[in-house]
Amino acid sequence: MKSVDIDNNGVIDYNEFLTATMDRDKLASKKNLELTFKNFDKDGSGKISLNEIKSIFNNPKIKDDNVFEKLLLEADDNNDGEISLDEFKTIMLKFIK
Repeated sequence: MKSVDIDNNGVIDYNEFLTATMDRDKLASKKNLELTFKNFDKDGSGKISLNEIKSIFNNPKIKDDNVFEKLLLEADDNNDGEISLDEFKTIMLKFIK
């Protein structure tokens, strides 16, 4: 998280996210995906919830919660309403390639 959060404000904005994805091999490593997942999984439940997605993309310009719900649905393969580590890895690798 620290290496992606360039301005050290505790939030990964769009430009920081794009910058992080430039080094695809580094980003896609198993270790980095797991560390990123743990940072997003704020409550340590082993899953990323809708509220955690909202906090990840904390952007006052996004007023429509449907954006976050669509993100969740895109990654939630088993339709349990949360993103597991395996689902997270799958969706991240899909975007990287």
